Amino acid sequence: MRLSRFTINATLDWIDPASEFVLIQQYDRHGWHNGGGMFFGPDGFLYLTSGDEGGSNDQYESGQKIDLGLFGGVLRIDVDQNPALGHPIRRQPQNPADPPAGWPDSFSQGYFIPDDNPWLDLGGSILEEFWAIGLRSPHRMTHDPVTDTVWIGDVGQGSREEISVAYAGANLQWPYREGSIAGPKAMPDPLIGIDQPPVYDYPRNTGVCVIGGFVYRGAKWAADLEGKYIFGDHGVRNVWTLTPGGAPLIDFVVNVPSGGTGSKNGIAWFCANPTSPSFRRRCRSTIPATTEPCACVPTSTPTAPSVTARTVPTRCSTPG
Repeated sequence: MRLSRFTINATLDWIDPASEFVLIQQYDRHGWHNGGGMFFGPDGFLYLTSGDEGGSNDQYESGQKIDLGLFGGVLRIDVDQNPALGHPIRRQPQNPADPPAGWPDSFSQGYFIPDDNPWLDLGGSILEEFWAIGLRSPHRMTHDPVTDTVWIGDVGQGSREEISVAYAGANLQWPYREGSIAGPKAMPDPLIGIDQPPVYDYPRNTGVCVIGGFVYRGAKWAADLEGKYIFGDHGVRNVWTLTPGGAPLIDFVVNVPSGGTGSKNGIAWFCANPTSPSFRRRCRSTIPATTEPCACVPTSTPTAPSVTARTVPTRCSTPG
C-alpha cells in the first residue's frame, strides 16, 4: 500500500512518473481492502482511508490497532509540514510480517502530524496519523463541504453493507460489529476512540457491495437531490439517496444496466464535476480497456432497504 506525490507538468498537463515521492509505504500481506478516497479538508490537511489488510474476518487482526501498521481507518496528515499546525512523524509504520525478497520495508516521510489529531503520544508508541479507526474495506470516502461531514461506504464481510459518518476519534466498529449486527471479533476492552455505529446499513438480500458516493450540491437536480447522499451497490447496480437527519430516509433512484465484460461488471464509483457537481455512474468490467460510461435507465422501483434509525454526526474538522 503506497501514498505518493507526483509533479504535474502545467504546460503539457501530464504527470511525470519520474517525479514520484513516496510518503507512505506500508507492506500489506493481502491484495484486498486497500481503501478508497482521499481529499484535502477545509483545514488544509490530507484525509485518506485504508482497509483492514484484507482476507476474511479481519484475519490479520489489524482493524483495531494503531501501533503497528496504517490499516483500517482514516488517516489525516499535513503534507505542507507547517510547524505551527503539526509536528514531525514520531513513529514509523511496521512490517506486519517479512516482505517478499526485493520488496521495500514499510516507512513514512515527507509530512507532519497535525497537533489536533485524536491520538498523540510524545513517546512515539502509536501511529499518530489515525483520525478514525474501525474500517474494513472503505469504498469510498468523500467530504461534504456544506456540512463539513465525512461520508464512507464500507463493504461488509458477508452480512451487512454500511454507510458511515466519520469524525475525529470515531471507532467505526469493524471487526467487533458488521453494520448493525455482531462482527467476527469481540469488542476491545478498553476501546480505542468513540464507538460509532453506521448511519445506515442493509442486508445481503438488498445488495452485496456498497459503493459510497457524494452529497449532491449541484444545480441541475437540486430540487430533487440537494443535500442528499448518493450511493450505490456494485452487485445489484442500484443507486439510492440517503436523506440525513434522525432516521435516514432511503429512496431508490435508478438501476444501472449491465454493460462490459467480466465478473466485476457493476457500479464502480461516483464522480463529481469540479465546476458543476453533477454525478455520473460508470460500469467497470474486469478488463480496464473496456471501461465505458453506462446509460442509466430508470426501472420499476424496488422495495427500499430496511432502515435502522441513527443520528448523523456532522463533524469533519477536529473540535477546537
